[in-house]
Amino acid sequence: LDLPVGGRVDFNVWDRFQAGILDTRVVDPGGEYFFGLGHFRRNDLNAGARITVGPRLSVELAGALGQVRFQEPANFFPHDTRSASAGFGFELTPNLKAVASYVYDTVPRPDERPEAELTANSARLSLGGEILPLLTGDLSVGYRRQNSPNAGPSGTRYSGFVMSAALARQLGREASLGLYASRTTPVSAFEENGFYVSNSVQGTLQLPLFAQVQLQGGAGYQWNDYRTVATAIGSPREDRILGWYL
Repeated sequence: LDLPVGGRVDFNVWDRFQAGILDTRVVDPGGEYFFGLGHFRRNDLNAGARITVGPRLSVELAGALGQVRFQEPANFFPHDTRSASAGFGFELTPNLKAVASYVYDTVPRPDERPEAELTANSARLSLGGEILPLLTGDLSVGYRRQNSPNAGPSGTRYSGFVMSAALARQLGREASLGLYASRTTPVSAFEENGFYVSNSVQGTLQLPLFAQVQLQGGAGYQWNDYRTVATAIGSPREDRILGWYL
């Protein structure tokens, strides 16, 4: 729902519901959850307001509620998410907007997984739209300070860089090159970890061949680093994931 109010205020609300078993990245975007699967349901409700305060300047407000639930036993856990943000938006060009914002987010203590409780504060700068000629997408960089009080030793805090990028470069009428990258701190279901640091990068390519046939392919690499000592190896767990499709 997009609802203009007067000439200066725009409200928007949207809800997304997802259910399944095999699409585990819906539940755990970092990829820790990949076996011991169970049927899940996820619902995300988002609301925002844009208040125009100048010819190219606006106040940006947003909030979100998320809920993950399982209908049968699984190797992950039900949890809720909450977030709120406030900042200023500036139209750099008619097709490119920058937003500088403060973000607060939390995971209330899950009954089945108290280690995953967290609160975090972030400063974020985002760009969205036509960044360069023929290059469009969304780019966000920020600094995050996170506290996970119930996690094990060495795993209760994170302070550092986070980012996300989804960029598309048009190579021709039906040809495009895509780049996706992220650095996030998803919640963890592994031993005493409350979270892990997930870095990923992926490139995609789409090319027309003949008639209505297209070539689509991509490759990506991801590295997940944990903070607490894993009992089986005597050091923090590390995951390295290479994937491709054609």
